[in-house]
Amino acid sequence: MTAAKQPVNGKAEPAEILDIDINDLSVDEAVELEELSGQAIADLASGKTPTAKLIRSLVFLTRRRTDSGYTLAQAGTEKLSRVIARAAGPN
Repeated sequence: MTAAKQPVNGKAEPAEILDIDINDLSVDEAVELEELSGQAIADLASGKTPTAKLIRSLVFLTRRRTDSGYTLAQAGTEKLSRVIARAAGPN
């Protein structure tokens, strides 16, 4: 996950954009992602639109890497406009 600063609603105040690449997940994280979201990780790689549960799970798993106290409920409060989830593909 990388963070980029972007203007919010035309305001000069920057906000963090969560750029999540599923290729950065460990195997255990991928399994947990499928368990939490109820969606196969292959669905995201196939170009299917990810469900909100899958996006919430991705945010949770990547944020938990740097904040062990981060919860699934906190991940659910992130704005969709701030989350970019990328599947396998050329860079």
